[in-house]
Amino acid sequence: RCGIEPEIVGLKLRRQVLLYVLKRLFLLFLGFPLFLYGAFWHYWPYRIPGLLADWWTPHLEEKATIKLLTGLVMFPLFYLIETILVAFCFSFSLALIFSLTLPLSGLFALWYLDLARPFLRGVKAYFWYLLHWDLREVLEQKKKVILKELHELSEEYLALKGKAVRG
Repeated sequence: RCGIEPEIVGLKLRRQVLLYVLKRLFLLFLGFPLFLYGAFWHYWPYRIPGLLADWWTPHLEEKATIKLLTGLVMFPLFYLIETILVAFCFSFSLALIFSLTLPLSGLFALWYLDLARPFLRGVKAYFWYLLHWDLREVLEQKKKVILKELHELSEEYLALKGKAVRG
């Protein structure tokens, strides 16, 4: 009808998927050292509030408050301790630069995880699908059954709706 062949749409979609995967891989590869830097310096100030909240109370709504309040103390405290350590081991000027990079590296580590988790879940699902290729046919058959039932139900609904309007 529109002059678009299914093969062209399939090729365009495959190209888009390939570009998406390559872009994500590039970002993940490029950002991994920065992620390690941020994750290394922020692991304990991020983890301790969760551990304290789990130890303190079983109630979910109280855990959020405890995490927030202990995080407000832990992050500046750890930033101070880590900066003093760098100043003691290296130099004051390096410690100043280090302290300026801490908040941004923590934000980058969180952003990186938000980027990596769904992508890695998709990669895992893709490889699972490849390894269980025989299930593809089963899933295709189930899809056809579901779509057939959905079509029948929609026709039944429209027939009932038509009777209700006329009646």
